[in-house]
Amino acid sequence: MMSPWLKFMALVIACLLCIVAVNKWQLSRAERTVSQQGIALSQQKDTLLAQSAAIGTLQSNVRRNEQAQAELRIKLSQAGQLAASRDNTITRLLNENADLRRWYGTALPDDIKRLHRRPAFDGPDAYLRWLSESHELPDTGQQPANQR
Repeated sequence: MMSPWLKFMALVIACLLCIVAVNKWQLSRAERTVSQQGIALSQQKDTLLAQSAAIGTLQSNVRRNEQAQAELRIKLSQAGQLAASRDNTITRLLNENADLRRWYGTALPDDIKRLHRRPAFDGPDAYLRWLSESHELPDTGQQPANQR
């Protein structure tokens, strides 16, 4: 038979082996968790880098759009100033010249009015069809029916 001391030592060794086995199992589980978290962290890092690049691109686009809008506002202001200047010039010329004022007030001939009229088009085909069906202007040797 075994002595009580040997039984005790066998029991202690068995307990130590159980503790080592449990620790080994916990360590492998922790290593697997760390590995999975490392993969998740790497994926999140890649996602953040992609999002950061997208944000940088969007910010660059915003800056360009703001600059383009500012340029368009300046051009619109300049166009408005040119239109006002042209209107002032026309008004001044009309006020200065009675013949010009009389000519400006007369109606355009029917053929010229017809050139300015066109129907609403659904697309380029409708426009081409309208062009091909348009009536021709009278020959320059003929007098138009409605003359100034």
